[in-house]
Amino acid sequence: MSKKRIFSSYGTVIPCNHYFAPRLKLIEKGKDILIGDKNGGHYITVWAPRQSGKSTTLMNIFGEIRRNNKDFNIVSLTVESQFRAKDSIAVMNYLVKQIYNYLDLKLDKPVIETPDDFIDFFTDKYFPKKIIMIIDEFDILEQDIIADLAHTFREIYLKIINTEEKSKAILHSLALIGIRGVLGIENQKGSPFNIQNSLRIPALTYDEVNKMFHDYIDEHKQVIDQDVIDDIFHETQGQPGLVSWLGELLTDHFNNDKESNITMFNWRQVYARVNGIPSTFLLNLICKVRENPDAEELILQLFQTKEKVEFLFSDDLHNYLFLNGIIRPSDDFDDKGKPILYIKFTCQFIHRKLFEHFSRQLKSRKFHLLSDPFMDIEAVINDSFIDIEGILDLYQEYINEHREDLFKDASRRKTDLEICEAVFHFDLYRYLYSFIEASKWSIHPEFPTGNGKIDLIIQLDDTIYGIELKSFVDMTEYKKARIQAAKYAKSLKISYITLVFFTEHNLPEKKKIELEETYIDSNTNIEVKPRFIKV
Repeated sequence: MSKKRIFSSYGTVIPCNHYFAPRLKLIEKGKDILIGDKNGGHYITVWAPRQSGKSTTLMNIFGEIRRNNKDFNIVSLTVESQFRAKDSIAVMNYLVKQIYNYLDLKLDKPVIETPDDFIDFFTDKYFPKKIIMIIDEFDILEQDIIADLAHTFREIYLKIINTEEKSKAILHSLALIGIRGVLGIENQKGSPFNIQNSLRIPALTYDEVNKMFHDYIDEHKQVIDQDVIDDIFHETQGQPGLVSWLGELLTDHFNNDKESNITMFNWRQVYARVNGIPSTFLLNLICKVRENPDAEELILQLFQTKEKVEFLFSDDLHNYLFLNGIIRPSDDFDDKGKPILYIKFTCQFIHRKLFEHFSRQLKSRKFHLLSDPFMDIEAVINDSFIDIEGILDLYQEYINEHREDLFKDASRRKTDLEICEAVFHFDLYRYLYSFIEASKWSIHPEFPTGNGKIDLIIQLDDTIYGIELKSFVDMTEYKKARIQAAKYAKSLKISYITLVFFTEHNLPEKKKIELEETYIDSNTNIEVKPRFIKV
């Protein structure tokens, strides 16, 4: 009986051991780029956010070339151990040593003292066949060393396109793997790396994710309900590292009954435990945000609901967050119908985890949730009933009593020093979470659009309540928000939704009563209950 494969998010994928997406078209494209044509191969960067399968894809590309083309020496190296290297000459000598060991060359190994020595090394003096070389973890090097190496590889590349030197040029093609792809070494002076010849590793498609889980079903004879697979894709948007990690948790780590189907109930149980499982991917994600104050400010800006933020590859901060797997560009249209790229979080899972992270950074709840400690809590929540409007009344009392201390150290916009809109969303979420955590109810944030739109879902078994969060702008946006909330409620298959507007303005009681009147949407017959929270 053949060994059954597993999901694994650690290291390079081994096809005989792990579930994976073959990505045959991508492999064929990479092979064609590196083999090239009569004018030679290409020098490229292979780039994608972290844990996107860069190394695995290149390993498969090189395997294809090695099996089907004997005209080249295939050399696969990593410079991971050189992250402390002080200069480019040291790295060049390291590369020469590794190439010698990899190809078992017999000639005396040259000592590299200048970039010209490194350039002269890649000639037919040392190599009987042309080389296709991959250098993994290239972006781990210091930026100055990356620039020097890129410039030197440019000189080697010029030999390929120079008719007189062509016969002696031995480095046929080169692939540098890293996450600095869009504005990394391509923009260094004299770099040969043309962005049109870069190989981007995209996220997995729905079909690829679906097949991975159905391969598990076929091999293990344990059914995974289709809505579970669909929700995993929805949460991850095909991010390879996340798909494999969540697949591992679902089918192995928390899979205690392998004779029964894996259902949405099981999947929700796994998802609820994720925060208690060590994940280098999540830890790195949060670290990349926390270690860069500008990144933290931009993330807070993305949580606001007033307007979208344009995505610019030329913006160093946007590029930084993109290549670290936190945001991605999304095609959309501005108010005038002009096509434009907007920033979206990479996927729902990352969006949610960052939201939870920032909400936990608020001042710990040293205040009582209830102004009246003698209040019978079961008047608003018990194990079968919850009064959303009643809890929002209590939240307004809570804000009124603790406003000054609660938001004293809150994040503020640099432009006008006003409290960031997202802080109020975080605070309401933490209040509701604290309020219901002892009950059987659960609460989780949803981000349907991947940028500013925030909804809180409160659930007990099949009973669902939706709360949509907005910051009040003006009456036009108020009316639009009611219609949008009704559409969202319809997608949740619920007949009623609460629409919370945060405002820093004093609202006269008469106007408040008018604006909080229940709205019944004529197209969906959904009831929308607006609520204003004065912060």
